[in-house]
Amino acid sequence: RFCSKMESELDALTESLGGALQVDQNSLGEHPRFSQFKNAAKASEQQARRRVEALDRQRSAREDKLDRIRKIVEIEEEEENDSMTSEETRRLYDGALMTSEWLIDIPDELTHSWMSVMIPVGKRSLVVANRGVTKVYNKGGRLLRSVDTRLPGGGRGGPGRAKGHSCMLDCIVNLDKLQFFILDVIQWNDMTFYESPFDLRRFYLNSRMEENMQLSHTTAKSRATFHVLPSCVATPESISTMMNTSVDFTVDGVLFYHPEVLYTPGQSPLVGWLKPWMLPEILNVTVPEKFFSAAPSSARKYIEQFNAANNFTSQVKKSQMAE
Repeated sequence: RFCSKMESELDALTESLGGALQVDQNSLGEHPRFSQFKNAAKASEQQARRRVEALDRQRSAREDKLDRIRKIVEIEEEEENDSMTSEETRRLYDGALMTSEWLIDIPDELTHSWMSVMIPVGKRSLVVANRGVTKVYNKGGRLLRSVDTRLPGGGRGGPGRAKGHSCMLDCIVNLDKLQFFILDVIQWNDMTFYESPFDLRRFYLNSRMEENMQLSHTTAKSRATFHVLPSCVATPESISTMMNTSVDFTVDGVLFYHPEVLYTPGQSPLVGWLKPWMLPEILNVTVPEKFFSAAPSSARKYIEQFNAANNFTSQVKKSQMAE
């Protein structure tokens, strides 16, 4: 009887506690930091999706985008190119270079796969070597200079004038010193790379330059020299080491390349750009004090003012606004 009575009392106590501990779901408030977490997670998810969408758009529309580069290569290989007027040539090369965006929409995979390249002060140029002459065009397609180089197809006389010897490079150029700093390779002899991912293009460029080390030295016949720029995987530590490297040029900034970006004319969200003094604020990268002389106080404010003054709109932001 005592046990039976005790069991009854325990059952009653359990039932009472169960009812007392029931929580009204309507009275539960959201943790004050939960909305911040949700917003951050959503922003990160949107960034990743926009990068994937950019790659998808690149793949689906690459034929349309690459037609211009393909046409340039084909025309340069034909003798009829000599009969083109300067205006026709300008229209052909206008906007043929692949350009970057400010790297403020940071991709999640940046430090795992993207490549960063140190960029010198100079003129962004498309360098075309063919039929014994090397021509330098600016971003607007205007011919800046014709020079004699030792690029394939770029010098007078010898096999360089033969069909199949040609070269097309994306460079930063110091015209006074005839220094060419190579950003990218589009064509090298009978091989074209505008449909190859950036990491393959970079590997091929490094290989060709190692095989042709004479390109980095002047000769009695040619003052033009060609150089591969310092680069590294885009981790904060690697970028910091690169920025502390001693170079014989004035550093203008850093370009960031997605490893799968094809060489397509115009602005690409898969190529990012930052000034050296922006690296600590945007990417938490330590850089030498020399890069902070006369630097504005805020990188993001500088970018906003630059975009407003130059009517610049990010393709990443365009896709974001379309969502």
